[in-house]
Amino acid sequence: MGELLDILDENYYVIGQDTRENVHEQELLHAGFQCWFYKIYDGKPYILFQMRNGRVNYPNLLDTTAAGHLSAGEGPEQGAREIEEELGLTIPFEHLTSLGKIRDTLPWRMDKIDNELCHLYAYQYDKPLQSLTLQKSEVEGIVCISMDDFSNLLDSDDKRDIEVIVYDGQSVETKRISLSLADFVPHELAYYRYNLEQLLALVKE
Repeated sequence: MGELLDILDENYYVIGQDTRENVHEQELLHAGFQCWFYKIYDGKPYILFQMRNGRVNYPNLLDTTAAGHLSAGEGPEQGAREIEEELGLTIPFEHLTSLGKIRDTLPWRMDKIDNELCHLYAYQYDKPLQSLTLQKSEVEGIVCISMDDFSNLLDSDDKRDIEVIVYDGQSVETKRISLSLADFVPHELAYYRYNLEQLLALVKE
């Protein structure tokens, strides 16, 4: 039997359990942990996006800094293990800032919907990007995009030429690349807007 996930009702109460495969196949509501890292460069706030490995779901697309499903019986505190697994960092759970919860759906394979309740967290990362040890089987690299530039991307489907900071697991490079929303994991637009709004509020505190 594969990994078990809790099945949630519309009020987010646990009503059962099933394997991850069956939960996705039946489009059942389940829970996930997601953590957004942000960093200040030259006085400007940036979001650290994970670039997905080319051999996993949503290959080569940009996504939440660290994220994963919550197994049956788990809460966000257990889900925070994804930070260590994907980025090589051990961060006390109490050092994360809760951004609340949001319901999100996104395409799963050809004809299915991943139906998830996302437990959202943020962390201000102050160390060099080279301090991250990327799980290369999952994470191809880290792409840092300013919050202003990401906000502009959310307002248009067009490609934009953006200066980003890229870490490939070994070296850091600042360069200009062309991006649009099509280069990001296809979360709902409301999901991205909510997270950006919460992150902007944090950096203004």
